[in-house]
Parts: sequence; structure tokens; C-alpha cells
Amino acid sequence: MIPEPGDAERDVNMNETFHEQTDNELSERELKQIEADDQAIQTILLSLPEDIYAAVDSCETAQEIWLRVQQMMKGSDIGIQEKKAKLFTEWERFTSNEGESIESYYHRFLKLMND
Repeated sequence: MIPEPGDAERDVNMNETFHEQTDNELSERELKQIEADDQAIQTILLSLPEDIYAAVDSCETAQEIWLRVQQMMKGSDIGIQEKKAKLFTEWERFTSNEGESIESYYHRFLKLMND
């Protein structure tokens, strides 16, 4: 029998297939894994730009987030080749500026190498 809409006496059959485990039901190893995953998620999320953060916000595990971030940040082969060519050209032209301190020169060099 199909109940009519608004029928307050209708029975709704529900299968209880989901049970959220409490800390008491989890092993020490499982608790440590959950805590480590939470810390990894926080570390990853705190370092993401807003546009990428929005794309991974629905992920439930650190691994899911990391894989999606890798995919989004990978870039195309052409883009990577262009960036390498640009950096190589900058490296070839890199020289100290007149009156520049060795510290300033070193910091510019590190910035170029880290790009």
C-alpha cells in the first residue's frame, strides 16, 4: 500500500546501515590514523590558494585532497616547457646589479632557483 502525501499515520521503512563509531569502539591504531589524517588535511588546506581550496573542500581524506591538488597544479606539458625555457633564459642573463650587496644578489639567485 502506498501512503498518500500528508498521511501522518504512514510507516516509513528505514534500514539502519550506517553506524558512526565512537572513540571507545576504535582501536588505538585507528584513533592515531584519524588524528594523523586530520592533521594532514589541516596542513594541506592551510597552504592552498583560495581557488584550489574551494575545489578540494568536499574531499574527506588527506589522500583525496592531495591527489586532487596534484592534478590541479600539474599543468600541461607545454606550460611546463615554457616555464623551464623562461627560467633558463633568466638564469643565462642573471648578473649582479651595480652597487648591489652580496646578500641581495644571493637572495635574488635563490628566488630564481626556487621558481
